[in-house]
Amino acid sequence: LHHHLRRDWRMRRDRPTPRWYALILRLFEDHPSAMFSIHRIAQVGRQYHRNIGQWFGPDTICKVLRHIWNANEGTWPCHTAGLLYVEDRCIYRDQAEEVATSRQAYAGTNGRMAQARE
Repeated sequence: LHHHLRRDWRMRRDRPTPRWYALILRLFEDHPSAMFSIHRIAQVGRQYHRNIGQWFGPDTICKVLRHIWNANEGTWPCHTAGLLYVEDRCIYRDQAEEVATSRQAYAGTNGRMAQARE
């Protein structure tokens, strides 16, 4: 939400809900076709030896989310935002810079995006 609607955006009853808000929420819908749905997370979790109903620790859920992200590399939002998977609790500056600069520039300054934020 912060990426597309800015950190200071708040939902207000006197304004229509921005299109980006609905698009982002749809990524997490309770439906098997949603990119980050619990269905998809459980399905991919089986590849990491976690059965449905079994606990996904921080490392496992990060691997699952990375897998889903990489599987959707060419689609929105994965083509404009980077994902950095950190192992051994260490963030390396060169890896973070590569992820942050290797994607298309965020086109949030044009008129359409400015209107979506309002």
